[in-house]
Amino acid sequence: MSTQSHVSQFLWMRREWNLNGNPFPTEAIARLGGADLRENGLLFAPAVQDGKVQEATEKFILGGTLGGLKFGYLWSLGTGMNGDARGFGKSSLMQYMVEQTNRDFGRQSFLESGLTEAEAEENPVCAVLASFDMANARSLNAVLFEATRYACWFKSDENQPTLVERIRERLVNTVGSDQTIDLLAAVHSVQSSFRGRTLGPPADDFLRLLCAGDTPALADHVNSVTPNRRTRNGAIYL
Repeated sequence: MSTQSHVSQFLWMRREWNLNGNPFPTEAIARLGGADLRENGLLFAPAVQDGKVQEATEKFILGGTLGGLKFGYLWSLGTGMNGDARGFGKSSLMQYMVEQTNRDFGRQSFLESGLTEAEAEENPVCAVLASFDMANARSLNAVLFEATRYACWFKSDENQPTLVERIRERLVNTVGSDQTIDLLAAVHSVQSSFRGRTLGPPADDFLRLLCAGDTPALADHVNSVTPNRRTRNGAIYL
């Protein structure tokens, strides 16, 4: 594209649309975590595909909590003989589902699906988001670690807490104490009661910082974990 062509497009947007830039992304691909609202998926409108949102919520959220679902995935069939599966809104939909779930630990999703108040309170659930890529996450452990980073860092709004902050607040309310030693004891008590677990005990330093409520130190700690440890032991953080 020539400089003159670029300037002409900019002037057109200013004169005709009263905008400082193109309101539409150059590609219909979500880049989650970015600041550009045109591409980060936060402008997702569930009403556009309300049936799909409800279907995905029932399969993933209710299926994982009540139906024993261990693994699920979302895909697009595309169109034509060589349909491209990108750009159908999968990432934006999953980000929306994760954030909606974490706002109240799935309570509203349960109620809207026909469950009672008691059932919604009995089955709290939270969600994280991560994906395989060739740069940071090429193994299951690495993906689980990226999901942990999501829980520690991601905010859909600066005024909203992260997932780990929500979890600690719920833990404090459940235990009836905000003392680190009491919270750690409660976590270890539940952890020791698990049967048939395969992920191993949680990372001690990570868990201690979470229970202490030291969010900046927790985020720094997660970022300081070496790539090798992420690949080998990412699951114990999640």
